[in-house]
Amino acid sequence: MDYNPGANTSWAWRRICHVKNIYKDFLFNSDGTPKLQHYSMKERYWWVTRDNEPVEWWPWMQNRWITPKHQYTVWLIAHQRLLTRARLAHLNLINETNCCICDDGLENVDHLFFKCRFSKLIMDEIGEWSGIQLPKDDCIKWWLRYRARSATKKKMMGIIIAASIYEIWYARNIARLELSVTHPKIVRKRIQNVVMRRIDSLEIETNCPSIRGWTERLKMDGTD
Repeated sequence: MDYNPGANTSWAWRRICHVKNIYKDFLFNSDGTPKLQHYSMKERYWWVTRDNEPVEWWPWMQNRWITPKHQYTVWLIAHQRLLTRARLAHLNLINETNCCICDDGLENVDHLFFKCRFSKLIMDEIGEWSGIQLPKDDCIKWWLRYRARSATKKKMMGIIIAASIYEIWYARNIARLELSVTHPKIVRKRIQNVVMRRIDSLEIETNCPSIRGWTERLKMDGTD
């Protein structure tokens, strides 16, 4: 039962052993005898999460308005698990760390979405289209700080931010796999189309004239 992996073992094996040690206290007494006569998934889940505090960004993730694959990409960013070149190099899987799009700077989340010339241009254009200044450094903190006049508009902005993040990540993967950088105008148009299709599919109804006017302007400006 008492085993600690050596420093020369793989990170995956060390992680497995770490999880095993966590559950050891839940399943067994100090003398090695089982604590539970009947194993319960509900009790195990409660035991593992009992000390966790709800994260502030969770309402964004559980927002049904956002496309699931967009949610998942933002979720990876929130947990610092997006497989950028910086993270892959940290895991000793690759040596190259330059940005796949601009080839200038360490490709981490901060650079890829907010510092890269390609991404900054797209974010500026989407910000101009939406009429709202989009995040410059951290999309999670920006969403938490953003104060809209209505919950409907804040949810719509969540759609726009998540779609922008996903499409930039998609363009990055195209650059990595096909060695071809997509033109920023194509990415911007793709974000606009995705956002408007999503809003139309949800059949969002609002009694607020300003929200209706804002949505109609997005549709008109997104057709150029």
